[in-house]
Amino acid sequence: MKINWGWSIVIALAIFMSFILYLVFSCIGEKVELVAKDYYDRELRYQDRINKEDNYSRLSSKFRFEQVDSVLIVHYPEKLPHADASGEIVFFRPDDSGSDFIVPVKPEIDNSQLISMAGIRKGLWLLKISLSMDGVDYYSEQKLMIR
Repeated sequence: MKINWGWSIVIALAIFMSFILYLVFSCIGEKVELVAKDYYDRELRYQDRINKEDNYSRLSSKFRFEQVDSVLIVHYPEKLPHADASGEIVFFRPDDSGSDFIVPVKPEIDNSQLISMAGIRKGLWLLKISLSMDGVDYYSEQKLMIR
């Protein structure tokens, strides 16, 4: 059988339609996650977050992170009285919301906190730090690459 231009068009259309069907079914099976399930409520409270970030920007010293082996050392601002601070550090994994976890703020006498990184996936994490001391709220987001 000789393939003429008519059969070539039919074969090309069949290949194209097969490719489109493959794309449709692969997109249907793709997992899609929102950053947060309550994103609309968070958007309404965004001005509070801006105020907290502004308070953080006025601090003379900032949060610092130091990774030593499988331990993350969080160095809090010098002004922070260790007994009066309360808050949380949210470890946010941009590519997998199931890996997110929260660590309460518990600074030691030297204004640092040790967090074990054993069992934590390597890669990029976004640390969302909410802190309250002396009636003033602070907020900061920092990227951290876990090695």
